Parts: sequence; structure tokens; C-alpha cells
Amino acid sequence: MRRRRLVGVLMGALLGVALTGCQQADLDALDRRLAEALAPELDRRPVALPEVVSLPVLQYRYANARSPFRFEGQGFGGQRFGQGSGLAAFSLDELELVGVLGRGQRHWALFEAPDGHLYRVAQGEMLANPPARVAAISAEAVRLEAVAGKDYRWKERVMRVGE
Repeated sequence: MRRRRLVGVLMGALLGVALTGCQQADLDALDRRLAEALAPELDRRPVALPEVVSLPVLQYRYANARSPFRFEGQGFGGQRFGQGSGLAAFSLDELELVGVLGRGQRHWALFEAPDGHLYRVAQGEMLANPPARVAAISAEAVRLEAVAGKDYRWKERVMRVGE
């Protein structure tokens, strides 16, 4: 019990000494010291900017063209082609695989249709009339599967870029 009382008295005395050191009312010296420390930053002169270089304006010739990443009526749930619209308006023989795009683990095949538009198709989506499903996409080719009961003589077909 005595020990606790002694510790309490010592802690009180230490707290009293610490708080009396914070009572210094002379803040003018502190203000002068801060003014001296900040003075060099306030005296900085502006730096001259380098000469502006004029570059030619380049015109992107596809700025008004349709994006290969979107098509009219595209919803969030994936592409849905109706009869006579998008890639469903063309037979598979009329479509040309012109490239493959990739971002991370996702890949898209770019097909050029006879109307001059590019269409982006992902794995699992349908294209052409009669429809075929995109089974796989690699860097150079797309593997298509015929939809059961449709008018194809083949069950699986590979289209390569540029063929």
C-alpha cells in the first residue's frame, strides 16, 4: 500500500514538473525562429519555362468509325444477334478474321464483314447465319463450333488471321 502511494506521489510530482515547463508565455522568440526558417522559401524567384515546341496535329482517320469494341444495341450481358443485324446478317464465308485482341486473360476476335465494319467477338459468343459458336481464341486463330441442328457440314472449324 505504501509503495502505491509513493508511486502516485512521484507520478503527480513528475506531471507537475512537466506541465510547468509548458507554461512559457514568450512565444515571440518562437515566431522569430519560424520566420527565419521560412524566409528562404518565400524569397524564391520563379523559374523560366522552356520554349514551347510546336508539334504537327495528327488526324486519326478512324475517329468517326464504329468502335470494334461495341456494336449497336450491345447490352451488359454479352452480344445478342438478331436475324439480319450485326454478324447474323452475313454467312460465315463472308466474314474475314482480321485480328485478335487481348487484355490480360481476355481475348477477342475481330471479324471484318462485307459492309466494311469490324465486329468484336469473345469466346462463347455466336456469329454468322446460320450461327456458329466461338469455342476458343488464340493469338493467330479462332476455333468455331457448329451449333447443333444448323446447316453446317462440319462440327469444328479453325479460322486463321489473314486467310
